[in-house]
Amino acid sequence: MHALVAGHAIDQLGDLLVHTTPPETSTLTALVATARAEIPPLAAAARTGALTIDELELALASAHHVCAQLAEEVPSLAGSATQLYAELAAACAAHPLARAATALAHRIAPARWSYDALTSAATTLAAEHGVPPRRVVELALGTFPTPWGPSEEHTARAGRYGYAPSTLETIEDALALLAISPDDVFCDLGAGLGLPCFVAALAGATACLGIEYEATYVAQARARAELLGLAGRIELVHGDATTADLARATKLYLFNPFPPPVHAKIVARLRALAHQHPIRIACWHTQLPDDFRMLERRGALVVYEAGA
Repeated sequence: MHALVAGHAIDQLGDLLVHTTPPETSTLTALVATARAEIPPLAAAARTGALTIDELELALASAHHVCAQLAEEVPSLAGSATQLYAELAAACAAHPLARAATALAHRIAPARWSYDALTSAATTLAAEHGVPPRRVVELALGTFPTPWGPSEEHTARAGRYGYAPSTLETIEDALALLAISPDDVFCDLGAGLGLPCFVAALAGATACLGIEYEATYVAQARARAELLGLAGRIELVHGDATTADLARATKLYLFNPFPPPVHAKIVARLRALAHQHPIRIACWHTQLPDDFRMLERRGALVVYEAGA
């Protein structure tokens, strides 16, 4: 549990869920009420910048773990758990840097900024707040607050991995190696909140496709695409990458998205797609079989080609 929530009601909720079987609903309900009462001091610390964005992000991740577990294990309290997390996320979003990055995001569509223009504006804002420019770009493109979704235990039982966003540096490297042309369709398998698609579109890609299994992530990504003025170039699909329509995809991105059984199905789909037209795939921490030609490796990032 992160230090910012350790010892607080949300920490006690987590302990009860782990160590008491079954936990008393009345006790859990009282702790949820207490946790909501503890939000205003957190909101004040976030609003004044007394806590950093990184501290808030880690605290939210801890809170999400507890709230999601509560919602799944005690269905009668699912609504309360969801509301508690929403209030915590809203409190954290009041941080000055988060608000400044959101204001920056609102300027992208009217100014028709490219990715380079966004990076330039983010550099100025980053200097004012003492953070790296890439952190500002990530915030402007909608990576904070951490989205509501299933617990890690739930995703593991479903044979999936939980939310794990790409770093901006990895996305930039992948897009450079993919060498996207105006005729290409960029496809992110396991798209999360849409960050790779947003970067690709701002960098000049004319058509992007993101496939994401979790509906809440897709909804948040679609809302951000609208805000950024990119909805016409980005299709964000709520679906399963093992069955979704990939026929148009020519340049693909996989950021460690799938456990081995799902990955094997994805490889089979990529192989079938390569029989239709040439494809290039950027994989982070993911290996493809030898029948995919390796073009380049940069640390954990590897780019492959397949097809005629």
